[in-house]
Amino acid sequence: MRRNTEHDAEIIQMFHDGRTYKEIGLAVGYAPGWVFTICKRHGLSRKGPRYYPDTGRVEEAPNGTRRISWSRQMVDDLRRLFPKTLNKEIAEYLGISLRTMIRKARELGLQKDPDWLTDVWEDRRRQAHMVARIKGYPGTIKPGEHRSPDTEFKKPMIWAGYAPVKLYESKKRKKK
Repeated sequence: MRRNTEHDAEIIQMFHDGRTYKEIGLAVGYAPGWVFTICKRHGLSRKGPRYYPDTGRVEEAPNGTRRISWSRQMVDDLRRLFPKTLNKEIAEYLGISLRTMIRKARELGLQKDPDWLTDVWEDRRRQAHMVARIKGYPGTIKPGEHRSPDTEFKKPMIWAGYAPVKLYESKKRKKK
């Protein structure tokens, strides 16, 4: 026979608010084991979907880990935004981590628009070039410009272990 306590409704509400059995027990004056029994009696478990007030979303929690339950609206937003929006912006908009968003996009087979990607890369290249010019990094050596005449036409050396070995030296030993 099921016996309901006077605090069942309060315990259920605190459970859904994401509190632990210990926190609920301290609030209502029961032992954590008894709180667990009451929750179990009402069919509540920490496994499965649960509301997390800090994220404002229902998430699955198998084996103590948090897993996002993707709503239809979230998937539709991801499909709509993914081809022409930066991943970081999409993750912020959906309120999830960047890694989670990328994993779901791969799962759905989504890809970025190639023309949009080319534009983004070109914009970033221009920005890097502007920063380099402002900082005084002119880039590559121009024809006729000599930066270090001491080392300009020397043969290359390869480091083997700790001693440099010159490529052009012969490996023959000199006879005495």
